[in-house]
Amino acid sequence: GEAWSHARALGALAMEGVELVYANPVSCLLRIALGAYAVYWCVPRGREFYDYSHQLAEGLSQPQIMFKAKTYNGQEVMVDDYREAYWWLRDKTPEDARVMAWWDYGYQITGIGERTTIA
Repeated sequence: GEAWSHARALGALAMEGVELVYANPVSCLLRIALGAYAVYWCVPRGREFYDYSHQLAEGLSQPQIMFKAKTYNGQEVMVDDYREAYWWLRDKTPEDARVMAWWDYGYQITGIGERTTIA
């Protein structure tokens, strides 16, 4: 009864206050300015995040079995141990051989070494 009517009256009063603030021209300008600043701030960072994400995804989606390294004296060398090992498997094991390996090496053993893997 009475508590419910007080609650409705309080809700109506709160809505009047919200409408008064919301309809205020200064409040409207402030909301527009905050929205413009948010867009101004977010768009460049969104572009930067997008570019970084795509660059990272491309780098991670192209695994390599050969890479450059530097020796202790600074000389650059090409490390191709994985490729050599896969070729050794291909050339030195029977065609029906099975190789036990982690699943990620298994894909390379199957593709490059031409052997079935047990992961």
